[in-house]
Amino acid sequence: MKNDNKGFSLVEMVVIVGILGIIISIGARNMGLINTYNTRQCKDKMQSAIESVKMDCLTKSRTNLTTTSKADTYMEIVYKNNQVYARTYLPKKTDGKPELVTEELISKGNRTKLKIKMMSPGSYSATPLETYMTDGETMRIAFNRSTGAILPDDGYGGKMLGGFVIEEGKSKREITIQTMTGKIN
Repeated sequence: MKNDNKGFSLVEMVVIVGILGIIISIGARNMGLINTYNTRQCKDKMQSAIESVKMDCLTKSRTNLTTTSKADTYMEIVYKNNQVYARTYLPKKTDGKPELVTEELISKGNRTKLKIKMMSPGSYSATPLETYMTDGETMRIAFNRSTGAILPDDGYGGKMLGGFVIEEGKSKREITIQTMTGKIN
């Protein structure tokens, strides 16, 4: 008797489905880890850039100012095509006008969302206004030379930056800036 059974047995199908399930679950877990890594890296780079511009403001600014629009040492956070860039401006030695010194890509992922937290000047505990940055939007950051406090941004109705929330997928990281002292957490 000739056996021409060319199909799969039930045991073989169960083994294949089990192996595929394990592979899919490992892949899904790793995708979450990639998002977590990207948001952590974006937070670390952004926090470092903000701390760097704060030091520049405290040491290289020429005058004490009351708003970011008059600052000669400042940083711009630019949100463009789901990417976050940090631009640093320092005063020229010749005329003291701001000059673009660095532009750095902060986010690696292409699905990064950036939420800004705005505070009223002088408020410590008020709930911040949180809003997502839109494509092409720019946030200017500068610090008061004598106190280290963050300066209000004229482009946001004189409100001060209270921090950022970086999101990619389900991963979320937060940077908080104390408005009166400029301390970054």
